[in-house]
Amino acid sequence: MTRSLRRCAARTLGLILGLGLTGCLAPPPRLHVETGHGVVRSDHESPGRTTAILLEALVPEVRSRIPDTRAQPLEIWVQEQLSVFRGWSVDEQVPAFTIEGEGRIHIQEGDRVELSAALSHELVHALLGPSWKTLPPVAEEGLADWMQEQLNRPVLGSLRADHLAKASAAVGGLEFGIWSRQRRRHGLPLATMTFPQPFEGEEPLNLRTALDPEESDSNGLFRPYQVAVTDARLYGVGYLVMSMLIEEIGTEGLHDLCVLAAEQDLESVPSAWLLDAAGLDTNPASWLRVITHRIRYGELVAMGRQLAPELVRIIVEEIRPGSEARSGREFLTMTHPVFGLVRGKLRLELERFSQFRQLLIEAWPEKPLSEAPRPILGEGVTPSESAVF
Repeated sequence: MTRSLRRCAARTLGLILGLGLTGCLAPPPRLHVETGHGVVRSDHESPGRTTAILLEALVPEVRSRIPDTRAQPLEIWVQEQLSVFRGWSVDEQVPAFTIEGEGRIHIQEGDRVELSAALSHELVHALLGPSWKTLPPVAEEGLADWMQEQLNRPVLGSLRADHLAKASAAVGGLEFGIWSRQRRRHGLPLATMTFPQPFEGEEPLNLRTALDPEESDSNGLFRPYQVAVTDARLYGVGYLVMSMLIEEIGTEGLHDLCVLAAEQDLESVPSAWLLDAAGLDTNPASWLRVITHRIRYGELVAMGRQLAPELVRIIVEEIRPGSEARSGREFLTMTHPVFGLVRGKLRLELERFSQFRQLLIEAWPEKPLSEAPRPILGEGVTPSESAVF
């Protein structure tokens, strides 16, 4: 969906709700579960009950970590396909969103891990009290992603890998390398790649202003949701700034900045305040160093799994032509490839990723014997007398 269409959708929904013209709105899911924090509605019993259990557990956790949260009951719609209007669905890459002012969260059906990750993020948007109104939308997304990590420790590596990858995209992406295990510390990489790759024609983000509301293309009803679909890099900027800021001054210190901005009649907390509190400057190279330092074992494992198909492509297209190996299986035996950040110290053996191993063997198969070159036979030796064919 284009940026202008998203603006139109948000304005139209606000007008419909404001005028009470609800005939165009999608009906609520037919099943409901009452909880101590509101109602969960779902078209299918299992995800609805799972979400209700999660809601009971997660709301107190969010409230214990954030000052000034709303007390009113929430309403959660668990949908197979996220939708607000009849016949209109949300981008499939968006797992959930919160309708600001309505106290309603729409969340896509999934397993318990997916529901927990999405719900813990959206609860921040739904529960922030009025004293948080000066928090910029991009920063609010970062706070929600920080909370998501706090409440989903079993999948922390995967979540943090995603958040840090988006942050790196804002400053050009991370450089990964493939080495032979015997030369993994001092030798040059066999090949390198940048991830995430910048989109063609995409302008670099201005780190000095990326947190400002006018940079996030946000508006009214869908304020946090708009940030997510406008530019994924903004998620990463908000996450890195908020996670580092909270490490320094806590959520109480962040809340104090919001209150101070309101007392000074500012519409939002200035970017300079947030960057200074996080200990960040606006130099992309500094951001890359910080991000690289924060990628540890769990995050690198998650990235390795995600990048397995691309790593196989690079080996087959760039390393294979100069390799003595005759197949992917032989390449693994001869090279024992390892993977890591070019500017990092941690390396992981690629053979540990079953998907990578299988994809490489399929992409670089052994040649059938019939395709092998026929040997030159010596004088007086016929094929029937030779031990080699």
